Amino acid sequence: MESKAILRAFKVPTVAEWVLRADDESALSSELTYPAVAKLRSPELLHKSDVGGVRLGLAGPAAARGAISHLRALAEQLGLAQVDIVVQEQVSIGAELILGVSGDPTFGAVLTVGIGGVAAEVEPDIQILLPTLTRSEVLDAVGRLRSQKLLNGFRGAAPVSRPDLAEAVVHFADMVRALSPWVSEIDVNPLIADRQGRLVAVDALMVLRGDSEEA
Repeated sequence: MESKAILRAFKVPTVAEWVLRADDESALSSELTYPAVAKLRSPELLHKSDVGGVRLGLAGPAAARGAISHLRALAEQLGLAQVDIVVQEQVSIGAELILGVSGDPTFGAVLTVGIGGVAAEVEPDIQILLPTLTRSEVLDAVGRLRSQKLLNGFRGAAPVSRPDLAEAVVHFADMVRALSPWVSEIDVNPLIADRQGRLVAVDALMVLRGDSEEA
C-alpha cells in the first residue's frame, strides 16, 4: 500500500483499497465496491499468491468477511508476526501490463514497460527505456511490443489507451528520477487496462537502497 500511495502522489493511477487492522465488521469500508479482493500484507510475505494469501471474486460484504477470517487464520498458520489485510476493488482484466525500474552498471536506472501478469515471467515481452523518456518514446516502445493483438483489444476487451499508457509511464519516470537516491528497484505488476479501458496499478513493490527493505 505504501508503494501505491507513492505512485498516486506522482499521478500514476492505482486501485482503490483499504487496510484492515481491526477484527470487527465495521472495518470494511462502505465505499468498497464489489466484486472485491482480499490480500494478506506482511513484510515477511512478498509473494502473497504463492501461499494462498489472495482471495478473489468476493461478491459482497458476507463473502468479504469470510475471506478476511480465512486470511487471518492463514496468517496464524504461517506464523506471521506483522500482518494486516488489504481489501481492494477487483478490476476486470482487459490486458495486464508491467512497469519497472532496476539498476544497470552502464546506464544507471533503466525502465521497463511491457506485458505483465504471469506472462512477464513465462515469456517476457518488454521494452527498455531511460527515465528521461518522452511520451513519443513511450509510444514508439509500446509499438515495438510483440503482443499488439492483446493491446488492441482481445476477446471483447477495450483497447489499451496508448495516450493514457504514455502519460502513466511519463509520470512513473518522474517518480523514478525523484526517488533514485532512496529506491533501487520498482516493480508495478500488474498495471491493468480493464475491460472498459481504464488504466490502474493493482500491485507494486519498491526496494530501498542499502538495507534491501521493501515498501
